[in-house]
Amino acid sequence: MKISSTRKENFFRPYKLLERFVQMTIKENGFAIYQAKRNSRIISARQFRITLASILFGVLILTCSKTETQPDVIAQVGNRTITSDAFKRAYIPVLMYTNARDNAATRENLLNDLLGQKILAQSAEAMQLDTIAKIDHWVEPVRRNAMLRKVYETNIRDALLEPTDSELRIGFKRSNEDRHVRHLFVPNKSTADSLYLLINSGEAGFRQIAQHVFQDSLLKSNGGDLGWIHFGDLDETLEDTVYALSPGRVSKPTKSAYGWHILTVEDIRRQKLLTESDFQLFKPRLWRTILDRREFSRSREFINAFMRQADIKFDPVVAPMVFRILANRLWALRETMATDKVPEISNREIGIIQNDLAPFMNERLMTFSGESWTVHDLVSHLPFMNARLMFQNLQTATAFLIRDELLLVQAAQAGFEDDPDVQSEIQDRRDQILAQLYLQSKWDSLTISPAALKSYFNTTWEAQYLAPDSLFLEGCYFSNESQASQALIKLNDTNGLADLRSLPPEGHFKSLGWQVRGTTDYPVLYDQVLNSPIHTVKGPINSNGGWWLVEATIRHRYPLPYERVINRVEQDYRDEQWRTFRIKMVEANQDQFKTWVNFELLNELPKKEN
Repeated sequence: MKISSTRKENFFRPYKLLERFVQMTIKENGFAIYQAKRNSRIISARQFRITLASILFGVLILTCSKTETQPDVIAQVGNRTITSDAFKRAYIPVLMYTNARDNAATRENLLNDLLGQKILAQSAEAMQLDTIAKIDHWVEPVRRNAMLRKVYETNIRDALLEPTDSELRIGFKRSNEDRHVRHLFVPNKSTADSLYLLINSGEAGFRQIAQHVFQDSLLKSNGGDLGWIHFGDLDETLEDTVYALSPGRVSKPTKSAYGWHILTVEDIRRQKLLTESDFQLFKPRLWRTILDRREFSRSREFINAFMRQADIKFDPVVAPMVFRILANRLWALRETMATDKVPEISNREIGIIQNDLAPFMNERLMTFSGESWTVHDLVSHLPFMNARLMFQNLQTATAFLIRDELLLVQAAQAGFEDDPDVQSEIQDRRDQILAQLYLQSKWDSLTISPAALKSYFNTTWEAQYLAPDSLFLEGCYFSNESQASQALIKLNDTNGLADLRSLPPEGHFKSLGWQVRGTTDYPVLYDQVLNSPIHTVKGPINSNGGWWLVEATIRHRYPLPYERVINRVEQDYRDEQWRTFRIKMVEANQDQFKTWVNFELLNELPKKEN
């Protein structure tokens, strides 16, 4: 049974399509415990905040009647449409990387922003800005990614089978039964068969054999102990083997995508008996777990087979020299960065790299699938290389770049470039660029006076440029934790740390004075009370030679020194002026384009899964 349309529509089930081709880690123990749980990914991603420039111009959105709507179109402005898929592509990052919640207001704010972008893009076309040749170059990365995504969807996602009710029930039983597993892993079946015979004959045990088959010190010393395995941790084949074993039994050699395994179960830990209602409650989560694992497994198998066919071979003489020179240049580039962010390769850096590799540019670097690349071919494709992987392992990054090139050939042969979803994604990127070009063409260079900057700082420092709190700390320290704990209990009937002065003198009171992060002599105490209300006693805290009870009695907040943040203030001020300017430009052009919105479809989009 193929994936249902309901599943395809559930765009809140987060996935990273292209990264699956990259992040396929093969561990020595023979399998990768797939830990990329989708819900936790959303939670962790929300820690990273970006600003969503939502343009609110209420007069723009007009409610449409049923007769005006088109299937799958949320909105139309001029000759541009915003389909539900296009909206989803823009909406997912908003939920993942900001604090925004999925509700009607968030959806309408984003839709307003997208409509504004379409208005500005069409205004750019009226000025013939769409004839700039450089636009195709800027759009190219999105075109590549859209086609690769289509390859992924066609060969992997659309080919997955939904879990049956029987599989879900088996998964439910296993999810409430953990198993302590030990294993051996070897790359080929003949070796696995030999080890299996040794174990069954009693000539050698798991621990003894593990010392010879594993190079990893932990697996070597613990006899291949994997610890407690939970449902969903292993490949389906390995999991089926593990859950078919009773404690003490040894499995026959079992094949996975990584090699051959021999497994044994040492213990079983069962949860309480669960009911049919429990199964129905957990059924959606089980469904996702099984399907996620199948998707990961199929993507790994697909790309491994694809790479084997590619048969990538690097020139043993040229490749090491080229990669060494290129690595030195890339690390020199990264050292110039003020942050840990992976730097992007600009045209200027490409020119420097070309000069560094000038003697080798026409040398053959590698062969694959009956073709060959010179060093010049590699350099010209550097802008499309995975930037993070480039700084970790150039040879691997190059192999993945070749993989993408071959997949793009496959995508072109399949006609994916003409696919409506691919064309929609390319058009969205073009519209982003055109909107930016239009704004830049209308933007007069902003002259910023020192007075304007200082005024902006004075009105925004509490929200944007706040220095660490200054806290006046009072403390009482004790020679041991027990004394401090007893004193804290006594405070339950008192009104603060100062009231301990009337109790037996078990502790030593000390006024710690004003403390600020970065300069305090009591950093542990400061951090403990920083986010607590004034006169809240915290402790016992082991710090500065004793056990402390501590409280902040006064809190002052100050702005960061203006001179230290002036560059940041100027950039923030420019950004605010730019956002204001964008709103004005949208308002100035919106009457030229008829706009309607299908609010019913917008609100019917699937809700975010918990």
